[in-house]
Amino acid sequence: MDRYLRLSVNDYEFTHAGPCGSGVFISAGTFRKTGFIRRKNVIKWKDIKGGRNMVIRETKKEDLKQVMEIIRMAQKLFKESGINQWQDGYPNKEVLLGDIWKRQSYVAEEEGRLIGTAVLSPERESTYEKIEKGEWLTGPDADYVVIHRIATHSDYKRRGTAGSFLKKAEDLGREHGAGSIRIDTHPDNRIMQNWLKKNGFSYCGWIWLVTGDLRYAYEKLL
Repeated sequence: MDRYLRLSVNDYEFTHAGPCGSGVFISAGTFRKTGFIRRKNVIKWKDIKGGRNMVIRETKKEDLKQVMEIIRMAQKLFKESGINQWQDGYPNKEVLLGDIWKRQSYVAEEEGRLIGTAVLSPERESTYEKIEKGEWLTGPDADYVVIHRIATHSDYKRRGTAGSFLKKAEDLGREHGAGSIRIDTHPDNRIMQNWLKKNGFSYCGWIWLVTGDLRYAYEKLL
């Protein structure tokens, strides 16, 4: 028997009358755009299981335990993937508390569970002052918002969490009159590099952390 659905997806809220279940195509629907790129109205059930009631908000001090859990998951994933990033105890609680105190730490919350964390900062990044083997799209003196320490809960991958943080960063950038979003990533982090390219970022060159570690720099114009 047909069942009526009312589902909230990252991009749309829609209703559908028809059979549904795992792997079944939903081809009839009424969509309401909520701020992202419009999708086809033929989608698989497995593609819409995420994104329900996701909220991006500032991190509270009482969120620290869950945020650290997400960071440890990312550290484990990096290690298993052979990426030498976040393997020296960074970022630790003191770093995360500093982000919270500066009101630059954000979390993605879905149905009361924290599923992602990121730092979104309009402050200038000292390690971005010098860039090698390239240049920033907006030049050395432009204002920008930087994304740091972004991670997603291992049980909640492929739900648009990183994209939601990016949209929040873009909103902050426009509020502060910034011309771009900047981010850096480990040279071996191919997944992040591919995600950045797919989301409108351009590779700009090399930057060096205060620890002397190399990072690839990316920028997206607003």
